[in-house]
Amino acid sequence: MENFKEMFVLFFTGRWKKLFLEPTDNGWISFFRYVFVGGSSFVLDFIVFMLLQHRGMHYALAEVISFSVGFLFNFFGGRKLIFRNGSHEKAGTGELVAVLVVALLGLGLTELLLYMGVEWFSLHKLLAKAIAAIIALFWNYFARKKIVYRQ
Repeated sequence: MENFKEMFVLFFTGRWKKLFLEPTDNGWISFFRYVFVGGSSFVLDFIVFMLLQHRGMHYALAEVISFSVGFLFNFFGGRKLIFRNGSHEKAGTGELVAVLVVALLGLGLTELLLYMGVEWFSLHKLLAKAIAAIIALFWNYFARKKIVYRQ
């Protein structure tokens, strides 16, 4: 509970450097950073997806392309702000491959949920994408934290 409180105190007192940049072992602050980076990645991903949809591209292909753009932003942002310790020292190709495998599984989950939302539940493509992205956010965070960047 104390860790949760620390995150809110930092947020509401405007201590942005400590909240975003300084190393932390506080899981709540790490998750907050992940949601921030992931949210920014999602906005970028969503804009690319909308633009490709507007140009008439099939939603499944548009998802792969927009995912790729969001993934790159998320990888470098996550590496800079969130996952800076543990096995991070093995940085390089191995780290990128491990994160990419987690992300590709997340993409598979997102594609499945997007398909189900559009084809089974007749949701608008953008709504289905938003729902799928929220669900995939949890997979991506916990898989990266527990598998790729475990201590």
